[in-house]
Amino acid sequence: MNNKFFNGVLWALLALLMIFSTSAGAVSVTTFAGVAGTPGSVDGATGVTCQVNHPRGAYYDSVINNYLAVCDTGNSTIRGITSNTNTVTLAGIAGTSGFTDGAAGVGLMNEPTGVTGCTFTSTFYYVVADTKNNAIRKILPTSGALTTLAGAATPGAINATGTAARFNSPTGICSDGTYIYVADTGNNLIRKITTAGVVTTLAGTGIAGYTNGTAGTNSSFYMPTGVCTDGTNVYVADSFNYCIRQVVIASGATTTLIGANGDGTSTGTVVYTYKQPFGVDIHSTTIYIADTWDSDIKSVIQTNSVGALYAGTDNLIGAKNGTAGGTSNTSSFYYPRGVCYGNSALYVIDTENSLIRVIQ
Repeated sequence: MNNKFFNGVLWALLALLMIFSTSAGAVSVTTFAGVAGTPGSVDGATGVTCQVNHPRGAYYDSVINNYLAVCDTGNSTIRGITSNTNTVTLAGIAGTSGFTDGAAGVGLMNEPTGVTGCTFTSTFYYVVADTKNNAIRKILPTSGALTTLAGAATPGAINATGTAARFNSPTGICSDGTYIYVADTGNNLIRKITTAGVVTTLAGTGIAGYTNGTAGTNSSFYMPTGVCTDGTNVYVADSFNYCIRQVVIASGATTTLIGANGDGTSTGTVVYTYKQPFGVDIHSTTIYIADTWDSDIKSVIQTNSVGALYAGTDNLIGAKNGTAGGTSNTSSFYYPRGVCYGNSALYVIDTENSLIRVIQ
């Protein structure tokens, strides 16, 4: 048998197996918290009676509280949801936006969209992309005290320390435990922050575009939104380029992992197209993607760029937008903007439904 033909068949079978394995990982979709189509800010002991208001991001805290910390964007708060779906407000005041540092019940945010966790010296904090305040904030999870790590109300693109730094509508945020990485959406940049608040640019020129490069200074993005990291790379939901990019932390070198390459040509085994992916998270070698305008969840194997539909219909079965639960390929979402893996489950921030869903 021709060796090239045999190798081609073998790789094709391996790719199909990986696609099936990724899709098969989604067993069922259920509602974790919220009331479908009814935004609000109701704390409570039962997930399906509490309310959230167009949430956009989440982080699973396995360090302090063992619960889901949610950016309740429409309420300008950070909420905590436990495994028995008890919901509490951690920071911010529902319905009151502002830019104030202070204790729980005093500190204010303005439509935060991303949250992660990081240890500063010996103290663990939630770190929040406070989008409309153009700032990165810190929350002490044990008390809800809110402080500013970097940025100020006035937008800009300044690398500096603390409040001298400037961002423009930061959205996605993640941490490798040493540094914090931010999708600085309005600046088309990926920023890097130390725990001392020193802000630098990891990748991007600041001009909207689609360019891969061997260093961060010669790559470009177009409205990047979500970020996640495996400690070696930062993976970016490059929303208006309809693709997932990979940035090497050590050098800023940028490539396209999977998607439309900004010009409609494809990179990776693209089983389904991407329509403005907004949120990303990684577990093991699988990257999960909230493909917002397709109202579904996709996945990609980080090691070989094999992509698949993970949950939702992708306009293939039934209605595109909805609240259907059940098996992964018959479930539906409504413009989900975030995904978060934790506690052996994938949490979906189902934004326009004002729901938190869980895939197990």
